[in-house]
Amino acid sequence: MTMTGSKRFNAATLILLALLASIVLPGCSPRVAELGGQTMGTTWSVKVVDSPASLADLQRELEAALVEVNARMSTYDPDSELMQFNNAAVGEPFPVSETILAVVRISDGVSISTAGAFDVTVGPLVNLWGFGPRKRPERVPSQVEIENALGRIGYSHLQIVGKMLVRHAPLFVDLSAVAKGYAVDVLADVLRDNGVERFLVEIGGELRGQGLAEAGRPWRVAIEAPIVHAREVYRVVELRGMGLATSGDYRNYFEVDGQRFSHMIDPRTGRPIKHNVASVSVLHSSVAHADAWATALNVLGVDAGMAVAEREGLLALFILRDDGAFVTRASPAFDAYVRNIQTR
Repeated sequence: MTMTGSKRFNAATLILLALLASIVLPGCSPRVAELGGQTMGTTWSVKVVDSPASLADLQRELEAALVEVNARMSTYDPDSELMQFNNAAVGEPFPVSETILAVVRISDGVSISTAGAFDVTVGPLVNLWGFGPRKRPERVPSQVEIENALGRIGYSHLQIVGKMLVRHAPLFVDLSAVAKGYAVDVLADVLRDNGVERFLVEIGGELRGQGLAEAGRPWRVAIEAPIVHAREVYRVVELRGMGLATSGDYRNYFEVDGQRFSHMIDPRTGRPIKHNVASVSVLHSSVAHADAWATALNVLGVDAGMAVAEREGLLALFILRDDGAFVTRASPAFDAYVRNIQTR
């Protein structure tokens, strides 16, 4: 699992694309408008249908909301709330915003449910393998280096005490594995607060659709085929008030002596994952949850990941490498969601 300062996923590691031009049902209605800009090292876009609010006002409010999220959770801004916490004294309760608390609660729940396959303190390992903000020559770390980094991580050393956080070890907390999904949820709240009932929000490939698209049907978006040098649609899904996040291992990696090392680091072993899962997509009413679960299930692999998905009732789609081709395995909840749509 990697959680760099640009959400776990920057432009090079995003697996899910909102191919709006080719996937969203066509329509040239003047009632449709698109807003957007830059955030978190990537792009954001919002498509609205029949907005009762001024588009200029919406743009300003959406931008302000994103600035606020960045000010809370950025690891690139030394003055952000999260970086102030990371630099605070170990063992001392540190007051934090409800934004930080909400994301830590989500992260902690997924960490516990996956026995540490998801861990927001994994930064030292990500940096060691060369996938963090501090780039280094691509090489395979020694076992001693890996063990030293493992000694500096551990979600169980991060504790919520009332409205404060405590680090019981010199951890570096990086919430970027959830931040983009959380920001999508925040923008959706801004739109609803302004009376917008039909919209599609996208930040760096994380998506949420509400109401009907311009053609009068639910928003349809693409899950990308996990191909390194191409942008191809693998599957189209409808977002009926749902969010969609995808985690994959096929764009951000390096090779040494013919061996491939992915940016997806398993916090339990300290090493990149080694299995046949190319990507995992998760549908969830909360994009923040979808974000975290997609990463966790990818780290777990298809067997352990599917067991967790079934236990938690997750809508998950695994795309697997199989002798030069791709095959899929879907959780029962995902299959039920698709069947329900097909019968409407």
